[in-house]
Amino acid sequence: MPQRSTPRPDAPLDLPESLRLVYRHVADVTGDPAAPYGAQDRLLPCERLKRVDGRVEFAWENQGNWSARFAPGLPDPPVWSNAADVYSEQRKGFVVVCARLSDFLATFVLQEAALGAAHVCCMPETFDAGTVPALRLAPIWLDGHYLEPEPTHDFWLSDDASVLLFRHRHEGVFAATHRASAVPPLLAVPGARPLRDAT
Repeated sequence: MPQRSTPRPDAPLDLPESLRLVYRHVADVTGDPAAPYGAQDRLLPCERLKRVDGRVEFAWENQGNWSARFAPGLPDPPVWSNAADVYSEQRKGFVVVCARLSDFLATFVLQEAALGAAHVCCMPETFDAGTVPALRLAPIWLDGHYLEPEPTHDFWLSDDASVLLFRHRHEGVFAATHRASAVPPLLAVPGARPLRDAT
């Protein structure tokens, strides 16, 4: 039976439903709630949630360069982050980056699913859902908000759920799969290259 992550004594017990669902899913599927996700960014384990300056810190960049927080007591609060301070000369501290925690988490979970797959291919910037018709990619989450005020993430899924396509509007296009058999058609696209291959 999977272990359940338990909150620290000072952790908020009134977590928004979207965050509780993510923790529940991680515990049920992986049996290891201690380090959910983490291919690129990290969702803090439930027992490491803490209040900082009146907000709940729940996510970090994988090297600790930024964190994300929300105000407790709201059903679907906005997400605040200091991520812009990493890239900008003008430091603003924590600012609202996403109007709803549920939207932030949807984008986060899909990003981590893509970048944490066994096989990840960097695709050319011109790659889109119709480039490999045999994949039959359909949009599942478009205009996803994450760490910037404007949307940056788009995701498509193949009809057999073998390939997840992720377009980050500043960092590129990635095709992810856990099936080695799905890689050759992706690498046949001119300009495609493997980013990670678990075989």
